[in-house]
Amino acid sequence: MSTKMNTNPYETYKSPKGLAYRVTGVEKVEGSERWINGVLKYHWLVSICFLNSDKRLTLEYDYNEKIIKKFNT
Repeated sequence: MSTKMNTNPYETYKSPKGLAYRVTGVEKVEGSERWINGVLKYHWLVSICFLNSDKRLTLEYDYNEKIIKKFNT
């Protein structure tokens, strides 16, 4: 997966392995707020669906929009 947080559900993205996917949901992780350089930031959960299979993943992004966890959903 790209380390940049892609969240537009109307765009098709490609994974590093070349698999096409779309975003199906974005959720802010409550209780994860932190002030960084004067900006309130959160962890985010981004759910994606691969277009050529039934595989779905949820990615957790940190305060710097980097993937820190992957969950099969």
